[in-house]
Amino acid sequence: MDVRWGLLSAYHLLAAGMHLSGRARSHKELSWIAVLNGIGYTFLAIMILQLSNGFFDNSPVVSHPSKLIDTDYSRSSKGPDSYYVIVESWRHSDTEKLPVSQSFYNLSTKRINKTVNILTKTGVFNVEWLYGYRFDSDE
Repeated sequence: MDVRWGLLSAYHLLAAGMHLSGRARSHKELSWIAVLNGIGYTFLAIMILQLSNGFFDNSPVVSHPSKLIDTDYSRSSKGPDSYYVIVESWRHSDTEKLPVSQSFYNLSTKRINKTVNILTKTGVFNVEWLYGYRFDSDE
């Protein structure tokens, strides 16, 4: 896969070089194109890895009981509001701020200091990812 990205990047640089040839400032423009090309392909590769880590993951769901510490939201004048729950981390001794739906947020405001189950999966590339969250039904 690395070779294909390199070939695609080289093709774009060659096409840009042919388009810019004969101009006095072409070397400066080509340098900027090369830098932006490298940055763009790096971000594209990271996005593809992140998406395929979850999309092709067949690992079982793992539940991590965690204490719900607080809720938080941020208002936006340009789009929808964002809702979060703050839980004790299942990875280390710190806390985690997780984005949630408005309905889960509304449930969470009544369940501070209760247990919430954080659901994760291992991931194809062994990078753990958040699958979901839920409260125990008896609470």
